[in-house]
Amino acid sequence: MQTVITYPYIDPRRRILVTSDIHGHAAWLKNALAAADFGRDDLLIVVGDLVEKGPDSLGTVRAVMELCRKGQAMATMGNVDKWRLHFYQTMADKADEKLASDLFDYTLTSREWWGGSFYEEMAAESGCPVDSPADILAHCRKVLDDHKAELDFLDSLPTVLTAGKYIFVHGGLPSSDLADAKEADGFSLLKRDWYLNEVREKNLRFEPYVMAGHFPTALFDDKICCLNPIVDTAHHVICMDGGCGIKTEGQLNLLILPSIESDGSEAEWVAWDDLPTVRALDGQAESSDPFNMHWGDCAVQAIEKEGDCTFIEHIRTGRRLWIPTDYLYADGTRCEDATDYRLPVQRGDTLSLIRTTDRGHIVKKNGTVGWYHGSIEPIS
Repeated sequence: MQTVITYPYIDPRRRILVTSDIHGHAAWLKNALAAADFGRDDLLIVVGDLVEKGPDSLGTVRAVMELCRKGQAMATMGNVDKWRLHFYQTMADKADEKLASDLFDYTLTSREWWGGSFYEEMAAESGCPVDSPADILAHCRKVLDDHKAELDFLDSLPTVLTAGKYIFVHGGLPSSDLADAKEADGFSLLKRDWYLNEVREKNLRFEPYVMAGHFPTALFDDKICCLNPIVDTAHHVICMDGGCGIKTEGQLNLLILPSIESDGSEAEWVAWDDLPTVRALDGQAESSDPFNMHWGDCAVQAIEKEGDCTFIEHIRTGRRLWIPTDYLYADGTRCEDATDYRLPVQRGDTLSLIRTTDRGHIVKKNGTVGWYHGSIEPIS
């Protein structure tokens, strides 16, 4: 049985800001809210995954807790939040060596990819080392007790929140009947990969709108890699995960609704990332028939290497494109998300620089990723 909460009343004069998948990027949340001119009369709704895959999970939880305390925010559970809570509680209850070893292995991976983990942040604040599974077994109870307020807050979050003309749920709903959500397995509502594809294939139409996160929007398009929110007015679904903490080019999306009673088609948004910005010194025309190769369909064969790039063939489609060589996985048969799209750029455009290669720059313009082959200059 899932926690489904209906918020009884939100003043229709309040502006509603919605985000998801902050993943420990507290500074990005702060900057996105500032960019949207978030004020005390506005209401922020966070649709799950506050923690992990970023540098400041503890700070993120505390920031959202404080806004909730002030009546300026509400939040729902995410699959990563739920998974962490379940893991911590099981480990503390059982004091199991295998679980401690698993958490330590995860800690090492998190250090390499993201600089740390939620547990390691809490342990550091408690003055407890995390240098071995034995450290975790010895200090786990203290670490969790010291951070009971933050963990209890996460544990209190509902799976589904309904308010006004919207339903907020991290992964998505299996049907347009909310009663089905109350009986569904919890993780099935928090982790629904390819949710927008599921909705369109089943031709589901929701009333009110469903706001979901969890799955980066860039993965729903096989032609162009765009990380902006997707507002599907035909099915009344909005997907908002900009890949924050997951993708190098990821961004934190923040949707803005004039009111909880407004239609989803009225949504605007801002986005935040920490990529350096550059100015385009040349124009270039958009390429035709672009290709966006992404997670879940990334089997490739390397053809030739030149400089710091490799020419590859995508196994399923036969499409060929240049990618940075270090996008290839160690076995050489798969690779990171990549595109051959040449962005339309005018001289003077502001671009976010993802990386520079021997074959040109990989950049982001207004949320869309592609190649730029002109000259650039930094913007301070």
